[in-house]
Amino acid sequence: MSGASVPTVLLFFFILFTGSLYAQDWRQLHKEGKKAYAEGKYQEAYDHFVNAQRIAPENIDLSKDIGTAAYRKGEFDPRTRIPTAEVYL
Repeated sequence: MSGASVPTVLLFFFILFTGSLYAQDWRQLHKEGKKAYAEGKYQEAYDHFVNAQRIAPENIDLSKDIGTAAYRKGEFDPRTRIPTAEVYL
């Protein structure tokens, strides 16, 4: 092999692979939250949305889904404050 050593190449692919798994995790949690919400399971949806927000990239804001689920389960009054992603981390 010219240039890069085998351990370096393996490390590169390991980082690439685990990075893509990490990105998929929050999307899967968000999808599960949407499904739970549609089924009327608001606590479960809320938990999924909060967990998705915790591992999502910084530019992803799930506060609308989190706030909606919190409201539907009776824990959020939209007259008092607007939720932001940082509140749930």
